[in-house]
Amino acid sequence: TLYYLKRYIIILVIGAVCATPVVKKLLDKFSDNKIISVLEIIVYIGLLIICSAALISSSFNPFIYFRF
Repeated sequence: TLYYLKRYIIILVIGAVCATPVVKKLLDKFSDNKIISVLEIIVYIGLLIICSAALISSSFNPFIYFRF
């Protein structure tokens, strides 16, 4: 629906761009640069933290503890 499109448009655009060989060509072009290598690792760690935070925040439900 339109609600989900508004909410996830940024993720869809990033996914569409990263699904093409554009990102790989850019990384191959600048792969000999030491700064790009360090920046790539920082981006991967940042993505891991963002994905982990999204999974944790969406799984909290306080009503599951009423059984105990």
